[in-house]
Amino acid sequence: MFRRAILLLLVLVATVTLDTTMAQDKEVPQEFIDNLKAREALSTLTEEDANNIAMVLEQARKDDQTLSMVEKMKNDNSKQIMAIKEEMSQDDIMDGLKRTVEDIQALEVLFNDPERALVELEKEGLIEKKHLKEYKSNPKLLEDDMRKGFYYQFVTLAVAGDYL
Repeated sequence: MFRRAILLLLVLVATVTLDTTMAQDKEVPQEFIDNLKAREALSTLTEEDANNIAMVLEQARKDDQTLSMVEKMKNDNSKQIMAIKEEMSQDDIMDGLKRTVEDIQALEVLFNDPERALVELEKEGLIEKKHLKEYKSNPKLLEDDMRKGFYYQFVTLAVAGDYL
């Protein structure tokens, strides 16, 4: 059931843009799909995890662009959001929020050296070939795209969990 909910989440992610600067036809990067498929067991939510999630939620509630995205999500993708709500328990949603925050934090370490991060992600096959040239000319763009993808994932889960 959790796997089906994750796939529904991915469909939703693929159908809504992150912001007005991103192309409408951008697809979900394979690394996000692989990352979500690899995660099935619930982890324990610590006080630190709860504080980290609360901090991101608080920032999201203050950001006009995020609030606009949430409204668009609720209006244009209500069926997908309802499907996620039906498929995922509150524990699943909280676990997804925790892991997404951890992924966002891991980007800080990974992209201390953007060129090396690009090489390592390429070696692991986590960058689609059609984007490789663009990322090689601007490794910072890869970090930005990954950060936006994780943030969108977080917001989608937060909407499904009625936290936003």
